[in-house]
Amino acid sequence: VGLQVLFEVQGAAPLPADRGDVDQDLKTHGAKHFSLGVSNVRDVFDFLRSKGVDIAMDVVEVGGTVTGYIRDNSGILVELPEPFAGGTA
Repeated sequence: VGLQVLFEVQGAAPLPADRGDVDQDLKTHGAKHFSLGVSNVRDVFDFLRSKGVDIAMDVVEVGGTVTGYIRDNSGILVELPEPFAGGTA
């Protein structure tokens, strides 16, 4: 798995404290979340954790879907779900 920083703004303000809570952040307007399907969430999270990636919400299973959230360097949430029970992510 390779990670690449797409955007980084020198001198940018840090993420506001109220954006640190995943549940509350998702209730705030604006682009701050996208999803990338992966074949094995637990393996991916083990790898990302070993590289020091910010784990916003660890791996959970909800309604048969295994997923988790990381945060990029600007605070945007990235959801990493396994394919849904119906077979597509």
